[in-house]
Amino acid sequence: MSATAYQARMSGPTLLEKGRDTVISLPVYKDGALVTPSVVVVSVWSAANVSVVAAASGSVVGSIATYTVPAASTSALAYGADWRIEWTLTLAGVVEVFQTDAALVRNPIRCPVTDLDLYAREPSLNPSGSAPIHSLSNFQAFIDDAWKTLLNRLLADGQYPWKMPSAAVVREAALALTLHRVFMAFTTGLNESYGKSADVYRRDYEAAYNAIRYTEVIDPDSPSPTGNKVAARPVYFLGEPKRRAF
Repeated sequence: MSATAYQARMSGPTLLEKGRDTVISLPVYKDGALVTPSVVVVSVWSAANVSVVAAASGSVVGSIATYTVPAASTSALAYGADWRIEWTLTLAGVVEVFQTDAALVRNPIRCPVTDLDLYAREPSLNPSGSAPIHSLSNFQAFIDDAWKTLLNRLLADGQYPWKMPSAAVVREAALALTLHRVFMAFTTGLNESYGKSADVYRRDYEAAYNAIRYTEVIDPDSPSPTGNKVAARPVYFLGEPKRRAF
């Protein structure tokens, strides 16, 4: 085992698009800086533990290990979660192995929140407004971080975001969580008074999350939802086993 403790940045399951070339990557850090691998080898297995990609050579793009999963390797396979990807990277002359979760989907769900949505809710956040309360040029980092947090929470609650018919289902939750993160940052970096706004948006986020309802898409190739109506936070009856089905 290597004596060097590297950190691989993983924000959630890697979503592989069925029948399409899918670019995947794994940034590795040490002491706050990217570590450039000299050799990249990638293997991919389906949920049934079937080899989809076997020890294929990857590349390095901007110091990040990168590989393109070929469309042909997934076109005949079934949609599903619980796939895994193994990255074998040579870092500073030592071979290191990292594993990440993955899923085969029709299309990844895209974040429905933009800076304009934040400005509509809080005009003082608009850097081009008459009285902005900050010096940031945009809030993309906050949007991205909140979106990843929301998706991972849905997964932890047994929901698969890519089975939602539209990202609009989670818009209010994503927007409120982003604003909560923004005002929490302002509390520590600008003024403690912004903590009240952070608290309000935290409560709004929890309420919006608990209100999420949607009809799940059982057949991703169907033009309309075909499953049951489900909630983001499932309710289980006493003695009933928890079930997760793709």
